[in-house]
Amino acid sequence: MGANRGQTLANQYFANSQLMLDFCKTHECNALCRRLGLTQPTAEDVQAWLAKGETWRDMGDSLIAAGYGLFAQDFYHRSVRCGDAVAGQAAAWYRLAKVSYAVGNRTEALEAMERARDLSRGTSVD
Repeated sequence: MGANRGQTLANQYFANSQLMLDFCKTHECNALCRRLGLTQPTAEDVQAWLAKGETWRDMGDSLIAAGYGLFAQDFYHRSVRCGDAVAGQAAAWYRLAKVSYAVGNRTEALEAMERARDLSRGTSVD
């Protein structure tokens, strides 16, 4: 499967918020419950969790560790587009740049690296 085909499939799958909600309830429910101190999260809890850039960044970290670069790229892209504090972190943009380069999306890698560079003035990037 080519990089573009894989990215298209990832975007189609996660474009539907109900599918994403179901995915998170199934695969991330335990982490969310521990974090919120709940036994079963409500739909509102899950939606609030999904609105955070750190949620997408952390799931991207898990996906990249498992070798799913195309999915990690999508998750990292979403993490920096949430409009919260993660979007202002050079490390988040650097992660997006690394994985974009690795999956062959050189244009996005360059743009993300430039954003990371701009944000990193005076900070370190891990």
